[in-house]
Amino acid sequence: MIKIRLLVATLFISASAWSQGIEFFHGSYHEAFAMAKEQGKLVFVDAFAEWCGPCKRMAATVFPQPAVGDYFNANLISLKIDMEKGQGLEFRKTYPVSAYPTFFFLDGDGNIVSKVTGARGPEQFIQVAQAAVNKYDPSATFAQAYEGGDRSYETVYNYVKSLNKTHKPSLAVSNEYLNAQTDLSTPENLRFIYEAMVEADSRIFDLFIEHRAGIEAVEGAEAVQQRILKACQATVDKAIEFQFDALVEEAQMKVRKNLPGQADAFIETSSLAYAKAAGDAKTYMTLSKDRVSGSYKKDASRLHEVAAEMEQYFNQDPEAMAYAAKLAKKACEYGGQAQYYLTYAQILLHQGNTKDAMDQANHALKLAQDRKEDCGEIERFIKQI
Repeated sequence: MIKIRLLVATLFISASAWSQGIEFFHGSYHEAFAMAKEQGKLVFVDAFAEWCGPCKRMAATVFPQPAVGDYFNANLISLKIDMEKGQGLEFRKTYPVSAYPTFFFLDGDGNIVSKVTGARGPEQFIQVAQAAVNKYDPSATFAQAYEGGDRSYETVYNYVKSLNKTHKPSLAVSNEYLNAQTDLSTPENLRFIYEAMVEADSRIFDLFIEHRAGIEAVEGAEAVQQRILKACQATVDKAIEFQFDALVEEAQMKVRKNLPGQADAFIETSSLAYAKAAGDAKTYMTLSKDRVSGSYKKDASRLHEVAAEMEQYFNQDPEAMAYAAKLAKKACEYGGQAQYYLTYAQILLHQGNTKDAMDQANHALKLAQDRKEDCGEIERFIKQI
């Protein structure tokens, strides 16, 4: 009987995920725990009382918000429990409350992952839920089932999803599952490929692109684009970690091919990130010269951004510091911010020009004092000189 109710509830939640606001499960909290355990999710419990004013405000103004519903419906099994009647009388024996509303985030075994009290606005409420979800790691439970021989779709899908969520390797598990499939075009397998695709330098990325149209029909075109971009960024991050520039080129090529509208920005950003990590001042300067001669030409904040990055990453390179000094000086002329003068002073000090560095630092200090800005960083720099 419980399994039938769980199936109906799962279908109900899935179908209603398109509607606005939080969709609450209408079964018992024991059934909610069972659903959560099966799906690798947390149970959110709104522990309320009928007479509680803040509880009523949350129900009327926060729970119905589309952004709140989008996050809660996708990531949690949600349940409302009146703590003074019905199953609340039983629930409160294990989960007592001292104030209303109290919000519980519980795992499938009924353990408290997070507990907060008091009403919140929509944005803060989503942040509370995100903190609980990020704290929860169900991968060990699915690993035990998987290693025990359970290769059911739900177990493997949720195992891979939990590994990805906690940034643990999932490709071996994903490949084993996909290699055993005879038809990758089913909705379930398209959903699996979407979840399994985490890096651009993988066979699963090629499968993802091969079945892109079908995956878009299941997950939506925007979600697919974001997944491709995220996977390519993951490959760039790996390239930076292992100092392997061929991976950067592969990621950039795949963005160019599959997301042409976002390619230029991705290529610029990833090339700069790799140059900084590799200590490649020459490449960084070449890329930066294209920027500062174009859209950055008279943009003080952008010029300062480039100069500050060069001061941070390449301060032992005389050529880089000479170029950074030019940019920092222009940023000061165009923007006149205390922080710009401080950066210019720091660059001058790296060049061994102590006198001018002190002059620019004192000018930064006066600007900050006149504008009643925090002077701590500038004063520490002046003492350093």
